[in-house]
Amino acid sequence: MDNCKKNKNIEKVRIDTIEQLFTFFDDVGIPNPFSDQHANMKQKALESLRESENPEDCLIFLGSEDRMEFFLEFIDDFKKRGVYEIGLFMVINGMNMNFISCVYPAKVLLDLLKDADQEKLQRCGDRLPFADSIEVYRGVINDNDKSSINRCSWTLNKNVAAWFAVESSRNDRGKNDKPAVYKRIASPEAIFYYNNERKEQEVVLDPNKCGPAIKLSNMPKPIN
Repeated sequence: MDNCKKNKNIEKVRIDTIEQLFTFFDDVGIPNPFSDQHANMKQKALESLRESENPEDCLIFLGSEDRMEFFLEFIDDFKKRGVYEIGLFMVINGMNMNFISCVYPAKVLLDLLKDADQEKLQRCGDRLPFADSIEVYRGVINDNDKSSINRCSWTLNKNVAAWFAVESSRNDRGKNDKPAVYKRIASPEAIFYYNNERKEQEVVLDPNKCGPAIKLSNMPKPIN
């Protein structure tokens, strides 16, 4: 009660991650009721990874945005248990790629993907719907940020790319941001895996092995 009175003039804040929630508790002087629970869940995840018959299930104990940190911390355990590829796939697939891009340098994700057994990693996703080189698309929130073009996540559907550029970031976009959609040619050798679980026709690839990214002159209609 005293803490509430002391901080009654606190402005509303947006909290998207468990780390932001913990920081909020510290800032306003409220005891963190989740810290022990968070540590316990991490311990359960580690025990599952090291001892379970299905070690990849360890990730179900963790929030989606805690999984990459856990994977990086215990990467040797994932490799020892033979679940590096499925673990990496589950981490990436369960997280917002924009969040990954903001928190981890592009090279970190690319190196993790390169370190995987490529046949095993491809089997984690869906069967590639093509055998030859294909045109892929990527929507960027701000065309002024050229680094966002050289990310790993692309799509076969330009309307999906437009949705990510325009709709998915509508609340976070700055007034000077310029959404855009780019295309490039990707060969099968450049593709780590294809995933259509969310009907996004996602292609996770190595941008360094693809053709140049070309900006579409007209913004496609975002998919509904």
